Amino acid sequence: MMKFLKEKLNIRRAVWFLLISAMFLLFYAPHLSFDVHMKKGIQGTVVVSNFNTDRGEEIFANYNYNSHKTWLDAQPSWEVIHLSNIPIVTNSLRLGFNNVKTDIAISKIDVSFGPFKLAEYTPENISNKIIASQGMVINTNDNTINLTVNGVEGWLQLETQEYLPKTAWVAVYLSILVLSWIIAYLIDKKITWAKHVPENEMMLIAAPIWCFFMSEICTGNYYYINLMNRFYNVAIYIILYKVIYLIFRRLPISVLISNLFVVIFGIVNMYVTQFRNRPIAPWDLTAIGTAADVISNYHVQIRYFMVIAIIIAILIYLLMRAVPRDNTKINVYYATYPILIIVVALFLNSVGQYYLWDMNLLSIFQTDGTALSFTGLVNQYISDQPKKPEGYSVDDLKQLGKELE
Repeated sequence: MMKFLKEKLNIRRAVWFLLISAMFLLFYAPHLSFDVHMKKGIQGTVVVSNFNTDRGEEIFANYNYNSHKTWLDAQPSWEVIHLSNIPIVTNSLRLGFNNVKTDIAISKIDVSFGPFKLAEYTPENISNKIIASQGMVINTNDNTINLTVNGVEGWLQLETQEYLPKTAWVAVYLSILVLSWIIAYLIDKKITWAKHVPENEMMLIAAPIWCFFMSEICTGNYYYINLMNRFYNVAIYIILYKVIYLIFRRLPISVLISNLFVVIFGIVNMYVTQFRNRPIAPWDLTAIGTAADVISNYHVQIRYFMVIAIIIAILIYLLMRAVPRDNTKINVYYATYPILIIVVALFLNSVGQYYLWDMNLLSIFQTDGTALSFTGLVNQYISDQPKKPEGYSVDDLKQLGKELE
């Protein structure tokens, strides 16, 4: 198998392809845009809520599930209320108005993906596609969606529908892969210094990003994680890969172990969330046996993206096996490992400031990502452990007990 890969595939170009496509996955997460075209401006707060009803996300709306809400302080000069950060998994949208003192006049509402309009709500078609809150008065006179909020707040719930079909998702990511291969081809052919970049190190960057992507796709969180938090998660995974690499001292096996760990943890986390509506927390690791007994009573359904995630993890391992070994076992890049570990240790000491007594784990994992949330909870859990008071002494307590007898 390895001989065939080496003969039929340009390994360096394949590694560049893996790295470039990983960069696309890290920097680009496709989103929908939501535009409310106003006939006259308003003063007040606009709240746009987005949910995926297949995952039951809307049931958390009453529990301050902030990861699904965007607040905007609308200004009278605004002709369009625009949001471009709606996750593509959204199939349910709610438009809310708080403290709007005047009547609201809307010409249309658009849901788009890039230049493609996915849904358009107009005075002609909106009547049978919305549900309004109690007290919200709606009419479509004068070719306008006229709204009157009786009270402090009101909302419109748009009909549930799949805005972006799965086939469109596939087309987007196939386009990314094709573009990545073209760029990798040009780099391999045209840029001479690219031949001096260590392939092993490129793999140890690309593999964590790809497996982070597949793991969060399995949990359904990827499209809710912002760019900065994606960086934090990937940094943690890169350190994990490098530490496992230092332990096993064999790149292929260390990459395979790391890949499968990240992907399988994401799959298990998805099932656990389905069973009890919250992901795995650090303190759950003390009850693995009980959890296994409980899960054994559930029907586990294998989904296509889980199989794809595991296949990608194995393909990355096969590519790693085909990569030529460095001439020396220890290269100059090892010098950066202790620095990276120290930086991440300092970083983890400054993140994850969660209140363990008052948190929504599902919301935290969805907005922060699995690695960042889990390590932050570990940090918080350790720091919140009871500490001995200053001057505490067991011998003094025993002596005091004897005196009181």
